[in-house]
Amino acid sequence: MKLLSKGDTNAKLAKNERESYIMYLTPSDKNSKGINLCPNATIECILACLYDSGYASVYPSVNKARENRTEFYIANKEKFLKQLALEINMAILEVEGKDILFRLNGTSDLDFLAMLKKYADFDFQKTPDNVYFYDYTKIFGKIVKYGHCSEKYKQTFSFSGKNTEECLEALKLGNNVSIVYKDKMPNVWNGFEVVDGDVSDEEMFKYRGKVLALKLKGNKQRKMVTENFVI
Repeated sequence: MKLLSKGDTNAKLAKNERESYIMYLTPSDKNSKGINLCPNATIECILACLYDSGYASVYPSVNKARENRTEFYIANKEKFLKQLALEINMAILEVEGKDILFRLNGTSDLDFLAMLKKYADFDFQKTPDNVYFYDYTKIFGKIVKYGHCSEKYKQTFSFSGKNTEECLEALKLGNNVSIVYKDKMPNVWNGFEVVDGDVSDEEMFKYRGKVLALKLKGNKQRKMVTENFVI
């Protein structure tokens, strides 16, 4: 099975100007072993997850593929990561020097870059200058760990409704923070400028220390009680 999907399979990534790839697994503990692939996910985050929206709400095969990838990862992590490194390298060759983006945590929150180095001898910092990685994360430790790689690996810290202090610290460090809004977004949040994060998935590369406002998506998600997580 293929691990990476082209960006045109995702409505937001399709807006990116640069060639983009994304990897989807099953979120939180939705796997045969009950292993949590989103360690800091709150119940509100899980309820509002877009895992079952978009193409996945129409074609059962979409989530079946995500389940298969997840089971592959759990059953044989080393083989999974070696294949992932191979797919990344192949995609880099195909763009022939043009800029390319990789988002490895489409519906997960794991440190794939560290695992790629450990299991597949793939060091993202040694990739060509046209190669960039990015993610959304609720793990503040990852924000601190990769702070020095802000251009090569761009992370946006995600607001959960219960991590305001960490969000403010991330913003002070120059990282962007994403916040989900049900309706209209404000101009400022806790003294930090708010910008439209839905313009494309590349917005996090354009800003430092901004709040990326994301609109609550999905009919099912909008009907759910998502207090705290959604403003």
